[in-house]
Amino acid sequence: MLYYKGAWVQGVWIPPNTSLGVHQWATYRSETNFHDANGYHPERWMRNPKFKNDRLDCVQIFSVGATSFPAEIFLWYVIRLVFASRLLNFDIELADEASEWPRQKSYWIWRTRPLMCRILPVKKIVAA
Repeated sequence: MLYYKGAWVQGVWIPPNTSLGVHQWATYRSETNFHDANGYHPERWMRNPKFKNDRLDCVQIFSVGATSFPAEIFLWYVIRLVFASRLLNFDIELADEASEWPRQKSYWIWRTRPLMCRILPVKKIVAA
């Protein structure tokens, strides 16, 4: 991040035209950003209440600025394509718990609940 006019950061004056950065490892391992930052907890990405105060927005998997991954947009298309091709091999059914899903509260934003589904292998149709 380049500060053209200067700025105060964590109580330290950053002069104008100074480039400032923070290493990702330090950001991701900071207890300020994550509960049990050095532990392996995939559930932190699944809205587990134990990790409700985690700063998931600080994670930039493709970096930012001059060091960002140049093919990030292309990579997201590839991820979507692979995901869509996997979906072709499965049937998705709504679970009984999803019956109330359409009746959700909406204020300024729509706050959705998880849409519960069952994912089953595709039923093969054998032609006679």
